[in-house]
Amino acid sequence: MVKTILYTPVIGSMIMILPTAVYPHYIFYKILSKAKEDKLDTLEENIKKIPSREATIGDLIQLNKLSLEIEKTKEVKPWLIDIKAVFQLLGAAVTSQTITLIIDIVTK
Repeated sequence: MVKTILYTPVIGSMIMILPTAVYPHYIFYKILSKAKEDKLDTLEENIKKIPSREATIGDLIQLNKLSLEIEKTKEVKPWLIDIKAVFQLLGAAVTSQTITLIIDIVTK
């Protein structure tokens, strides 16, 4: 009986991996990847709107800003942003299981 009770938080943590780590990671990655692609599309559309022959200095400055923004956006790695959120979810799951284990040990 005692051995089963001691492993309960471990089993609970393993069960919580799927809803707290795997699924949110998949969802966050999809959302962030889509946002990155949407931003790149918007920036490319804005570059196409800049006149090519009648460009003013302001247009050239805007083109430069948009080009730099495209490069920064291409360098963004959605999974790095996602990892932080997943670790926070895992931390909450581990903390709740640890508290359960401590309460279980103290009350016995």
